[in-house]
Amino acid sequence: MPSGSEAAFNRVRDVLLCFGKEETQWLGPSGTGTLIKLINNQVFLVGTQVFGEGYLMAAKAGLDMPRFLEVLRSSSAGFYMLLSEMIVNRQWDDSTYDLALAEKDLRLALESSEQIDTPLPLTRAAHEVLAQAVQLGLGDKFFIGVLEALEHEAGFTVPIPPQEK
Repeated sequence: MPSGSEAAFNRVRDVLLCFGKEETQWLGPSGTGTLIKLINNQVFLVGTQVFGEGYLMAAKAGLDMPRFLEVLRSSSAGFYMLLSEMIVNRQWDDSTYDLALAEKDLRLALESSEQIDTPLPLTRAAHEVLAQAVQLGLGDKFFIGVLEALEHEAGFTVPIPPQEK
């Protein structure tokens, strides 16, 4: 994830391509690549931990684990990455699975986890954000619209990127 001097990047681009992918590109001023890598790890690690929480909860509840994993692979848990374009383009007016329903689902997951004495700290944090989104009047938005609640908390709205030609 190269960043720094664009001129320096252009001088060593062919060498970098030997080690990386064809899509290797200059990302911006010094530190940009590091920040992108940290954010990538944040998303990956939190996602992994959430999977771990769900997996632990399923196992502790005595679910048939092969069936549980089969359901995850073929349902919404395997789908979330396909939503990234919708998030980037702020396409959350479709309320097929709205924020209010998502908040209820996580609340129920937390209640279930309490019944089997299994803490779910990331799920609890995610639920708090969903509850805030509903309180902000976003309950009828598609669940990925939770970004608006995060933006509200941060005091910053992520702009829609320009469309590629």
